[in-house]
Amino acid sequence: MSVATQAIASTGHDTRAIWRRAAVIFCATIFSVAVLLIHTVISPLVFDFSGNLSVDRSLQEDFALVVVAVLPTLWLPVQMRRPSLVGLWLLYLQVYVSTIVVAPHVYDAALSDFVPFFGCLLLSMVGLAVPYSFNVRAVQRPGVSLDWLMTLLISAAGIWVLYTALRVGIVLGFTAQENLYDERFLLRDRLANSGEFFWTYLTKWTSDIVVTVLLALGLINRRPVPIAIGIFLAILISATAAARGPLVAMAFVLGTPLWTVHSKAAGYQFSAVRTFLFLLLGIGVSLGWDLIIGDWNLSFGAEGNFELTHLIFMRIFVIPGMLSGYHFEFFSQNPPALFGESILGWIFDIQPYYSEAVSILIGHTFVYARDTPVVANANTWADWYANLGLVGLVLSSFVVGVLFYLVDKLATGRDFRVAAIAMAPIGIDLANTGVQTAFISGGFWLLLVVLWLLPPVEADN
Repeated sequence: MSVATQAIASTGHDTRAIWRRAAVIFCATIFSVAVLLIHTVISPLVFDFSGNLSVDRSLQEDFALVVVAVLPTLWLPVQMRRPSLVGLWLLYLQVYVSTIVVAPHVYDAALSDFVPFFGCLLLSMVGLAVPYSFNVRAVQRPGVSLDWLMTLLISAAGIWVLYTALRVGIVLGFTAQENLYDERFLLRDRLANSGEFFWTYLTKWTSDIVVTVLLALGLINRRPVPIAIGIFLAILISATAAARGPLVAMAFVLGTPLWTVHSKAAGYQFSAVRTFLFLLLGIGVSLGWDLIIGDWNLSFGAEGNFELTHLIFMRIFVIPGMLSGYHFEFFSQNPPALFGESILGWIFDIQPYYSEAVSILIGHTFVYARDTPVVANANTWADWYANLGLVGLVLSSFVVGVLFYLVDKLATGRDFRVAAIAMAPIGIDLANTGVQTAFISGGFWLLLVVLWLLPPVEADN
């Protein structure tokens, strides 16, 4: 190839990269505005919380919040060639944007009071993006054959079914949305009264890792048996645990071809632009349904009619910011919890400062559903801020960054798509709990085991 041809190719590549970056910034702006508007307009109608829901801000303040929310798109990788980027972008979409634009609308304080908190969040987004500037070397190990891995995963699924049938009981019917919280409370009380604690861990590991990887392997390798088992297991777990998470994970996996692109030069990668476009389309469809067609009645003491928007969008992209705001409000005025009621407190023998776990404390203080305090689990940044203050927020980002880097090392030389798809539930977990909880009870450790066992491929996909 001549020097002139190389220069033309390089110019074309640079132009495409600029347009791609511009498209991501534009989509992130629209998304941030959508999160802000949906919270300020719909949240007071949908939720009946004791905490603030609609603190008024000026147009200039909201504009500044949207600008800060969009800033990380200036440097976050838009070509997701490493699997951990799925988790990082989910953290950005679910937690960072929501916290920046929603938290000031639930905590009635001057915006200047948020500057240290938001500054640490912005610093975290910078730090988490740095490792992607460097190449990752693969961890050399043989792995197992694809058939053996599928057999191990199907066996793990069978263990969940058997254990559930013997200890908890299989449920075949879905719980209606209006009864979902009641069923969860009843199940939680029944497990507590019977002294059964392992089932919750086993269910989470099976739902987030076993089901997801089974579906990914089946879809990628065109194997109908693991796909069928994965779908069946997701439905069974959703019915038995009165949860919707397994169905969301299943939808994400089955929709993988929609937001995955492939080229000979780069192989398979997730597209940030496509992800944004489908996300914005989902917002439009859910809002359109609720405003034009929907006629469901909410069970949260609401006067509005936004059930589908709540299920699809608000629960995932608005509530994390609300909970960040509540955690910031409480722990900016009270001493940190120092992990006294968490698994880290148990490991390091830390005496609890408060009489109850942080999630229950925030639930009792701010969050009620039908006059019942809920367990208000927050994202990893809010969780570590509650326990260690601003230092904890930055430390949690460091821990997340190390784990993401380890995922990329284990996935190098293996099928990119399996690791990337399996990172989706991890990213969702980090938006709803601390990284230490996501690692143990969320199954992050199990994902690392699966990646270790993945068979090698001839070249990175």
